[in-house]
Amino acid sequence: MNRGIRLCLAMLLVSGLVACTTTHETAKVRQYPEGAIVHDTTYVQQVERMARSRGVSVHWLNPPIKRMPTSSDN
Repeated sequence: MNRGIRLCLAMLLVSGLVACTTTHETAKVRQYPEGAIVHDTTYVQQVERMARSRGVSVHWLNPPIKRMPTSSDN
């Protein structure tokens, strides 16, 4: 029984560490031939400011994104 608890705790620890390492991948800017895709922070801030003024909290499941032109598109 003691061995089973240790195994479960070890698996929980490993899965937690794996989850932490994968979150950094989503924060990176993705490069595509058409341009970089980044989070639209201006829109997010506007929506969150309006929600706060109305006493509502916002949790983004799929934050809005925008495509930034590459330097060769200028």
